[in-house]
Amino acid sequence: MKGRSFASEAELGPPVLAWFAQRGYDLYQEVVLGSGGGAASADIVGVKGALLAVVELKRAFTFDVIAQAVERRWYAHHVYVAVPAAKPSDGRRLAERVCAYHGIGVLYVPGEHDAWRGVDLKVAPAVNRRAEAARLRAMLHERQKTFAAAGTQGSRWTGFKATVEKVQRGVAASPGITLKALVDSFDHHYANDKSARQHLAGWIDAGKIDGVRMEREGRTLKLYPAAKGASL
Repeated sequence: MKGRSFASEAELGPPVLAWFAQRGYDLYQEVVLGSGGGAASADIVGVKGALLAVVELKRAFTFDVIAQAVERRWYAHHVYVAVPAAKPSDGRRLAERVCAYHGIGVLYVPGEHDAWRGVDLKVAPAVNRRAEAARLRAMLHERQKTFAAAGTQGSRWTGFKATVEKVQRGVAASPGITLKALVDSFDHHYANDKSARQHLAGWIDAGKIDGVRMEREGRTLKLYPAAKGASL
């Protein structure tokens, strides 16, 4: 099957998302797997009832993407690689056999001139019943459905951004709230409340949380709305 070469991994995303949506999956994009600036991410996470699937998009069907997919099996019941469709070859057949051996699904994405063919499930994934799916499910957020397009590897929705959004909403709703009362009022991505107060105080004091300013009254930190314009 001859297809055009894709200019970026992001171009593979829309047809793959459509393929999963047609099968009843709730879809999330560019999901960060863990914490810290160097944390890996999954291009697509699909949820269908209790079943979680992870999809890695790549412009070339290499052993690197297969190794990446094998690592992702720790997080999900089904893991796929989605790559451009191409003519059958000995190399492709070997890569397909390696994926089948490791329980990795293979999706071939047609180019624009072959789009009528649709995404082709070449190798079906095996079910990994030992996956830490609850851990991945806890990383999902509604904003990940649209915040970043799959395969862009740019700005992603993170636990920090979710915490900042809660801070902004809490301060707007309760001007003058103490930092302690605010942190106690919601779940956050920090290890504990003490760590959250220390880190958030630093970010706010430096003017890095948009729309929030801090005033010190003795040893008490109170938060108030501020003019927007700070950058994270």
